[in-house]
Amino acid sequence: MGVSANEIEFRNYIRLLEEVHADFQSKGLLVSVALSPDSEFSLKDFAVVDRIHIMSYDRGARHSTYEQAVADCRNLLTLAVPREKLILGIPFMAEKSPAPYGRNNYAEIIELYHPAPDVDEVDGYLFQWHRNCQLKTCHAMSKNIGG
Repeated sequence: MGVSANEIEFRNYIRLLEEVHADFQSKGLLVSVALSPDSEFSLKDFAVVDRIHIMSYDRGARHSTYEQAVADCRNLLTLAVPREKLILGIPFMAEKSPAPYGRNNYAEIIELYHPAPDVDEVDGYLFQWHRNCQLKTCHAMSKNIGG
């Protein structure tokens, strides 16, 4: 069974990251990637960079839950990705689902709907409410990762 074109592209991408990292390191620069934890490729290979921004969002009907963030962090830590390289990402947009789909930023949601601080859904738009941000921040801190 041969290697797929996607696998070859992935290996080449990791090789490029390694080369850029080596060059940047000599100049005191950092290399970071934004990574969706549901990648079909080996997430531990991304440890070649200095920082991994965990895109713990845009998956599932409720696109950015606290539970998803916890699972994503656990997954990367289980793969032995060094925790000092990890940064938990929080989306600052609102996603509307199901159809008709839409996307707004948080400022637009505030302006249009004036939601209370503990509300995370209005008119079909899901977004990060204050408590969810606090929970995710506390989780990142408890795992000694950035966020």
